[in-house]
Amino acid sequence: MKYLFLLLPALLFLFPAASFAGARAGLLLWFDSILPSLLPCLILSDLCIRFGVVTIIAARLKNIGRILFGLSPFGCYPAFLGFLSGLPAGAKAASDLYLRGNISKEEAEYVITFCNNVSPIFLINYAASDQLGLPSFGYPLCAVIWLSSVLSGRLMLLIKRKGASPLVSQTCASVTAAETRTIIEETDEAILDSFYILIRTGGYIVLFSVLSRILLFTAGSGPAACALSGILETTTGIRAIADSAAPLSVKVPAVAAAAAFGGLSGFAQTVSVTARAGLSTGRYLVSRLLGALFAAAFAWIWYMTLG
Repeated sequence: MKYLFLLLPALLFLFPAASFAGARAGLLLWFDSILPSLLPCLILSDLCIRFGVVTIIAARLKNIGRILFGLSPFGCYPAFLGFLSGLPAGAKAASDLYLRGNISKEEAEYVITFCNNVSPIFLINYAASDQLGLPSFGYPLCAVIWLSSVLSGRLMLLIKRKGASPLVSQTCASVTAAETRTIIEETDEAILDSFYILIRTGGYIVLFSVLSRILLFTAGSGPAACALSGILETTTGIRAIADSAAPLSVKVPAVAAAAAFGGLSGFAQTVSVTARAGLSTGRYLVSRLLGALFAAAFAWIWYMTLG
C-alpha cells in the first residue's frame, strides 16, 4: 500500500495538466453542487436525530418502509433521506442511528446497501439532460437507479439471511435530546460535524477526479478507459461516456451503470462516514456492483422501448 502513495506524487509530476484539470473539476463539483445541496441536508438531518424529530418522521414512514424495504420505523429515515439527498447522507444517518441505539447493526448495514445513491438533481440535470442530451430520461433514470438499488439491497439481505424474512425488528429506542446541552451547543456541533464530513467528501472527490483525468489523458477515450473512469469517479466517467463515439443505445445503459455504482470515490465517502460505527461496507460494495448491472439492463430496456 505504501508504494501506491509513492506512485500518486509521481503521477502528479508526470501529468501536471491532467492533474490540474482533474483537481479543478473536482473542486468545482464539490463547491457548486455537493456543498450547497448536501450541507443543509446534513445539518438538518443531524439535528433531527439529536432532538428526536426523527421519531415523528419514522412514524409517518414506517408502513411504506416496512412494505417496500422490510425496515423498522427508524430504519426508514436514512433510506428515504438517501434517496432524496444523495450519498453519503443516507449512510451518515444510518451510522448515527446505530450509534444511538435506534437501529441494529444488521439493519444499518442493510440500509446502506441501497440508500446511498447519487442525488436526483444530479441524475436529472447533469447525467440525463446536460451529458446525454435526453431531458426525457431524467425521471426514468431516477426510477432506474432507485429500483436497481432496492433490488440489489434486498438480494444481498436474502442471501445473507438464507431466505428468511427481511423484516427487521420494529422495536427501537426513542431518540431523546440531551438534557445537559443547549440548542445552540447541539446546533454548533451538528454544523461542525457536517462541515467535517463534507471536507472529507471533497477530498475524495478531488483525489478520484485527478486519477480519472490522468487515466483518460493516458488511455484515450476508448470504451475501456471510459468504463474505468466511471468506476473511479462518477461525474468524470459519465462525461467521458457521453463524449465518446458510442451510440446512445450504449451510452444510456453505461451512464446508468456508472450512476448506480457511484464510483470508488462514492465508496470511499461511504467508508469515511461509517467507520466510526464500525459498519461493514463489503456488502455495500457488492450491492453497488449488482445495482450497476440492474441499472444497465433497465436503462437499455427503457431506451429500446421508450427512448
